[in-house]
Amino acid sequence: MKLITAVIRPDMCQAVKDALKREGQNGITISQVHGRGTQAGIRFTTRVGEILVDEIEKTRIDVVVEDDSAVRRLAEAIADAAYTGKNGDGIILVTPIETFVRIREMGDAKKSGEGKRSRRTVPRPLPADNLMSGILSRSARWIPFICGNRGCEGFR
Repeated sequence: MKLITAVIRPDMCQAVKDALKREGQNGITISQVHGRGTQAGIRFTTRVGEILVDEIEKTRIDVVVEDDSAVRRLAEAIADAAYTGKNGDGIILVTPIETFVRIREMGDAKKSGEGKRSRRTVPRPLPADNLMSGILSRSARWIPFICGNRGCEGFR
């Protein structure tokens, strides 16, 4: 499972959404962001003087892809739709997803009694031989973990 993040020009957002829909990808998250890349902003020269706009408005699109073989196809569709040939067209990042939890399904499991939450707040006893290492390790154990029906493996 992968996360494709595209940071593109705001005016290319609809074209990218249409391209993703044509490829069969319906689930996307869109955010309005500000930042700058290698171009380090835009300089305007007016009668008053030179103005530097160093944070440019961009649109961020996040897509979770379950099938790793579809990642390249979707990234190419995004790149083709967002391409203008000018500086500031954007970037595409692909990162692995370690854990994916659908909140609705956890809530359904909790209501049916399948996924009971457990809270771990009781510290383990200190080792008598090395008090300092015991204090350091004990401080991490005081953090309460709220676990779903899959356990706490990803949180330890």
